[in-house]
Amino acid sequence: GNVGIGTTSPSSHLEVEADGGSDGSTSPRITISNDSTDTTLDGTDQNCGSLDFYSHDTSGGGAGIRARIAFENDTAPASTYNLGFYTSNNSTVLSKVMHLDTDGNVGIGTAAPHYPLHVRGGTSNARILLASATTSEDVSIALSQGVDGTNAGWGIGLDNSNSKALTFAYDASDGEDVSLTNDGLVVIDVSGNVGIGTTSPDTELELSKTEAGVDATITSYSDTASDKPTLNLKRSQFSSGETPTATEDGEDLGIINFYGTSDEGTDAFKEAAYILCEQDGVATTTMSGRLKFVTYNAD
Repeated sequence: GNVGIGTTSPSSHLEVEADGGSDGSTSPRITISNDSTDTTLDGTDQNCGSLDFYSHDTSGGGAGIRARIAFENDTAPASTYNLGFYTSNNSTVLSKVMHLDTDGNVGIGTAAPHYPLHVRGGTSNARILLASATTSEDVSIALSQGVDGTNAGWGIGLDNSNSKALTFAYDASDGEDVSLTNDGLVVIDVSGNVGIGTTSPDTELELSKTEAGVDATITSYSDTASDKPTLNLKRSQFSSGETPTATEDGEDLGIINFYGTSDEGTDAFKEAAYILCEQDGVATTTMSGRLKFVTYNAD
C-alpha cells in the first residue's frame, strides 16, 4: 500500500523523490495551498492550512486529531503569518504549545513572542532545563557578541570539574567557547560559599586577586545625612530556624582578622592582628559592647 512519487520502490506510506540538482532548486516539495480569494481573513491565528496528526485510539479522549502544525495569519487583516504547533492531552481539544512568527521569534507557552526565544509558564513556574548526557560534563549557557559567537562573551553554568559549582566565566575573545574551569571569575559552591577572583572559597565570601590589591567598596549617593554606607556584622544565639535568640555577656559579636604570608610557603597564611567586638553586659532594650584590638608577635 506504499505510494511512490518519483520512485518505484517507496519505503513508507508516501515517498516523494526528485533530483534536486546542484543548487537544490528542484528538490522534492509538498505544497499545501489555500486557494481561497476571500479577503476577510481578519481573525488572528486563523487557520489557513495545516498538517494534522490523527489517532484512531478510542481510549481516553477518543479518536481524533491529537497534534497539528498550522499555517496561520498573524494579524488582522492578514498581512503576516506564523506557524502554530498544537498538541492535545488525552483529549481531542488542541492547544497551541509553540508559535513561530515571521521575525523568527519562537514562543513556548505564548503566541506573542517578543524575543528569539520567549518562554511563558502555564499553571506552573516557567523553567528551562539544560541537562548533560552524563554526570561528568559541564552544563552552561554562553552569552557572546557577534553572529558567530567568536567575540567577547560570558559563560554561566555548572562546572563539573569544580565540584559542580555555579560559575560565571568571561573570555575576551571567544565567548562561544568560554571555559568555566579556566575562565571562571565568580563562583558559588554547593555549600553556598561565594568566591570572587577565586574558584575555591573557604568562607561564605572570599575575595582574591593575583598581582594586585583587593578592594571592597560600599558607596551611597544621597542628600540625606542618615543614608550612609553600612557594613553590619550580626550575631545571635541559635535555637531553631533563623529566630534571633539573646546573646550573653562577654560573647564575641564579630571579628575582623588580618593575615600575612609566612616563609613556610605561599599558602601559609598567618593571623597578624584582629579587631574583636564583645558584648558588654546583659542586653535589654539596648546593647553595650567593647572593642578589642589584638596583635601578635612573631615566633
